[in-house]
Amino acid sequence: MSLFPVASEQPTMRPAIANLTIIGLNVFMFLLEFILGDSFIEAWAFTPAQLTAFLHGSGSFQSVLTIFTSMFMHAGWSHLFGNMLFLWIFGQATESAFGSRMYTVFYLICGVVANMAQYLVDPNSTVLNLGASRRVALMRYIEVLEEKLQKRATLNLMPMQPGDVTDTDADVSETRAVLGYEPKVSVEEGVARFVDWYREYYGV
Repeated sequence: MSLFPVASEQPTMRPAIANLTIIGLNVFMFLLEFILGDSFIEAWAFTPAQLTAFLHGSGSFQSVLTIFTSMFMHAGWSHLFGNMLFLWIFGQATESAFGSRMYTVFYLICGVVANMAQYLVDPNSTVLNLGASRRVALMRYIEVLEEKLQKRATLNLMPMQPGDVTDTDADVSETRAVLGYEPKVSVEEGVARFVDWYREYYGV
């Protein structure tokens, strides 16, 4: 069972104008991502390799701007919902304590630091992900395995554990742009191939 917080008990002294504006900007950017698609994402998401090219004199100044634009971008609806929920809950009290101006500066500094941390890890990274670029429920994998093995799985369903994630998927927009990669194998086919390989390799 998952629980969602909806409010903070910390009292606030003034309307959280900056926090509401930041939430609005995040939602607006996500709508642009949704409407304009991969070309918009590739143009305004932060990519270390593009910043490195600019610093070496061969790239565009737009790569500098993406340090800021990317902090308002999200990979999916759940990513947006989770971040905005916690901004709504905790951002109001934080802004009340900091003041609107300092809260805005704090938000921007955190975003810049996060992007620079990614940059320092690998300045030449193009962050290429390989995957189907669509979410598949864990239970669907189990169902496919059951169908292929002709056996029912024994399930021990537990509450969400520390470190568990609610969902994840691979954003292959950069890989598609650079390599022309397009996922073609479905979960059903991929799992079936894996089972066949496993049985042949281990002789079971």
